[in-house]
Amino acid sequence: LGLLRRGKQFSFLVLECNGKVVGYATAEIKDASPAYAVKKLGHIGSIYVQKAYRKHGLTSMAMECFDEWFKKHNVTWVTLQVDAGNPLGTKTWKSLGFTDWRLVLRKKI
Repeated sequence: LGLLRRGKQFSFLVLECNGKVVGYATAEIKDASPAYAVKKLGHIGSIYVQKAYRKHGLTSMAMECFDEWFKKHNVTWVTLQVDAGNPLGTKTWKSLGFTDWRLVLRKKI
């Protein structure tokens, strides 16, 4: 993993395998809605790994890096969105400890 950019509110990782760039990962820290008891939420914007390099632990390594960064900034809850039609993505995120929280609905017009 290579750190491309990190600040107080945004982190961008470059995912590498044997010196080759094979993906990226982004995360941010957002102010939580006043409706929540917590003041800040971590949010995984995206993690992408080229198909040939999936199932090599790169997503887990990125999450470990982000989790350390979130903890450093006193973030206790992390959110992300995954497409309901992506069973592999859903399975991956649940294996990393994420659980169902909110339901986002859509309608074509």
